[in-house]
Amino acid sequence: MHTMIPFTAVNEIRNIDQVLERLFGRNESVSSAQPTHNSIPIDVMEADNKFIVRAAVLGIPADQIHITVENNILTIKGDSPSPVSEGTKVYRRENEDGSFARSLRLPSNLNLDAVDASFKNGYVTISIPRIVEETLRIEVKTAE
Repeated sequence: MHTMIPFTAVNEIRNIDQVLERLFGRNESVSSAQPTHNSIPIDVMEADNKFIVRAAVLGIPADQIHITVENNILTIKGDSPSPVSEGTKVYRRENEDGSFARSLRLPSNLNLDAVDASFKNGYVTISIPRIVEETLRIEVKTAE
């Protein structure tokens, strides 16, 4: 007997997350590997033989964004300033401020010496070229 799982955006996101886990692995010790409170949304892509991570950092100045790679874990973190001054009446607030962090395990075949990060229109894009592994062809000789 098969159980039908209804199509929902949440189920699709879980499916995508499972695919990414199979492709890139997961480091269980990195607590912010999954979106959590005060984390930033990311897109993970590949184009032109480059691994690309694009993070939404809306309202955060480029000099307040800190990107590191350590032990094959890419971490994006920073501080989002509060636009609400003291004494302001807030009727609805969906934008979070304060510190944020997001980490992602990187595939092993990347050239980490050539990481590039750019900032445009509230997005930081990190591009890392893949290492192209050359195939060594070995000639088979006959023994005489």
